[in-house]
Amino acid sequence: MKKTAFIASGILLICTLLYIISGSLLTFNKPIKSPYILLEDWISSSVLEEATNYIVENGIDSIFIVGMKNPNTSVSKKEFDKTRKLKKNKNNEYILYWGGILGFEIPIEELEESFTLQVKMRGKRYANLFPHYRIFFNQQLINSGFVSEKDSVYQFTVSKNSTDSSAFVIINFDNNFADKTLFISDVSIDRKDMGSIMLDNFFISYSEKPDFNYVPKTNEIKNYIGDRGFDTSKVKIIEVGYASFNRTLALAKGAKKHFNNSKVKSINIITVNNHSRRSYINFNNCLEKNMKVGCIPLSPVVKKEVSFLGGLDGRVSLLLTWMYWWFH
Repeated sequence: MKKTAFIASGILLICTLLYIISGSLLTFNKPIKSPYILLEDWISSSVLEEATNYIVENGIDSIFIVGMKNPNTSVSKKEFDKTRKLKKNKNNEYILYWGGILGFEIPIEELEESFTLQVKMRGKRYANLFPHYRIFFNQQLINSGFVSEKDSVYQFTVSKNSTDSSAFVIINFDNNFADKTLFISDVSIDRKDMGSIMLDNFFISYSEKPDFNYVPKTNEIKNYIGDRGFDTSKVKIIEVGYASFNRTLALAKGAKKHFNNSKVKSINIITVNNHSRRSYINFNNCLEKNMKVGCIPLSPVVKKEVSFLGGLDGRVSLLLTWMYWWFH
């Protein structure tokens, strides 16, 4: 009995050591001298913040964002029905914690062909960065930017489309990382309070993981970088077919197709720390015939440590990536 327990303890110890040691293999740091940066569309807001700082500080010439084509670009009433409502607090404010989507459904007949939309907002910052917003009318991006700590009125002139059968104003708080909060105290159309004309409101919290695909993530990243002062004419979007499995490989193959006839001869991938080796292996194997590939891993502050299962998933995925390229 003691011998069996000793063997079991030994196996457990070996597995624990292998798990700890293999963690160092997840990260790959190999930056090269290049005026070009490549970003994958799945990166989180926290990684994007750090990547944008790097891009601005290092005088990057051009950015390529590779991402999936949106499988469904419509905003359906069915999706709205799955969400919850958001009520104002005692200070007459809508409060969005840690990101989210606040929307209003408006009778189309209430709107003039051209109308004025006003939104009064302020924010609580974290790590010296305030909440970032994007405002849509139906699927049209009206404006994006950062709020400040003081209440400010953001005013926009909007034109409705003659083919619109419904009208939705959508406020997206999208840099949903760490302790940021967005406060919306007033929304009006042509000086009419939204509460007096709307049919309904809806709220989607990012923690609820909605399937709300009204814009591709690639455009979200491009808009964000532009709001931080980078010239968006130097941001190129590479769209690839949607893939539900092994997205990094699909993105790398899409990048290969795009760069086949390109004059770009070197590029750095900026990606998250514990995913960097997988990204580098896939992109380097796909692009090495056309260009030199470097890798810059970032280590953003995270809300909590990666779980054991999350760490195990990363290690298994890396092993499968090695196996794929071994046989290809």
